[in-house]
Amino acid sequence: MKRISILTLVLLFLLSSSVLAAIHWHWIGYNVGNTFYFDAATIHYSYLENNKTVQDKNIISYSLKTALTEQSRFNLAKYMNKDEKNPIIPWENVAYMITQQNINVTNKTITNDSVQCFDKNHVLLFSYKFKPADVQLQEVMLDTFNDQIYHHIIRYAAEHNSELENHI
Repeated sequence: MKRISILTLVLLFLLSSSVLAAIHWHWIGYNVGNTFYFDAATIHYSYLENNKTVQDKNIISYSLKTALTEQSRFNLAKYMNKDEKNPIIPWENVAYMITQQNINVTNKTITNDSVQCFDKNHVLLFSYKFKPADVQLQEVMLDTFNDQIYHHIIRYAAEHNSELENHI
């Protein structure tokens, strides 16, 4: 009887943990069948480059989750394996990617800091942190999916300003 109650507690904990983790992911939309979410637990204002104690409300940092379709996984594998005869990473198994992004509200640009790829069992397959020289500004063009992400994030930041200000 004691084992059953312990097992019940463990299952309850595991199920509630996964539900709580899912609460942080807010749906943004679909693009080419892929589904995009941002993590409310990671969204925050960045800090000034010359003063790491002062927040820069023009730079909003967040995690973007991209859940890939089967076709997107195929395209990713084809692109990533095009020059490799023996691929080290099973790109066709990537179920989703988490990208650390920054939005510059003033310049209306998006940059990527890092990307991580996971399989359907949440096993990390690949991780890459962009070097400053590799970071590319993506200009947010009107009526594009980046425009949808941009407006979704800045709207959330405006509605949750005090939370973002207090984010550590």
